[in-house]
Amino acid sequence: LGGEMRKLRYLYNHLEKSGYTFKVIKKENLDNFMEELESISNQWLKNKKSSEKKFSIGNFSYEYIRNFNVAVVEKDGKIVAFSNVYGTPGKECLTLDLMRHGDNLENGIMEYFFVSLILYAKNEGFEKFSLGIVPLSGIEKSHLTPYKNIENFIFNHEKHFYNFKGLKFFKDKFNPQWEPVYIAYYGHIIFPLVLKDILFLTSGGIVKVLKKNEEK
Repeated sequence: LGGEMRKLRYLYNHLEKSGYTFKVIKKENLDNFMEELESISNQWLKNKKSSEKKFSIGNFSYEYIRNFNVAVVEKDGKIVAFSNVYGTPGKECLTLDLMRHGDNLENGIMEYFFVSLILYAKNEGFEKFSLGIVPLSGIEKSHLTPYKNIENFIFNHEKHFYNFKGLKFFKDKFNPQWEPVYIAYYGHIIFPLVLKDILFLTSGGIVKVLKKNEEK
């Protein structure tokens, strides 16, 4: 961590001294931890008033999680946050997928988690660590498409859809090198339908989207 990352370095060292530890549980040993991971996942979903996401990220199920190693942060022998992780066979890149944490999380824990993941990737010989994507974050207001306002509305009104803005703010702390990812479609008229399909696909269907908004 360089000088520009002084705050992250301080958080990391402070939480290490406070008794927090990071480790990666191999997938063949996960059965001993599944109930604890599920409990944390359920707490997270309840606090977020959210259903499981799908398609763009993983969702918590025994069948899915058992396919990956799982990185965890512990305090006093109890897991407080976790994520499944996977990398390319040639160690070009390591990334995380499903990320969950429990209640009453101490300030800086998720920053500590990401710094630990980055250091783990380096120690394991991976060339890069990917923070994943932030949907709709590359929108330029100067674009002339008549639907830019729709995209900006979704990105900036996360309480109704998904916390894209907060996710972008958090990941920017690590000074990543962002690369564009595109969805191609034809014709202006179809664009609202594309956004609708993305929303329903990632949220598990229209019923879960409507249910979430009713709970607000």
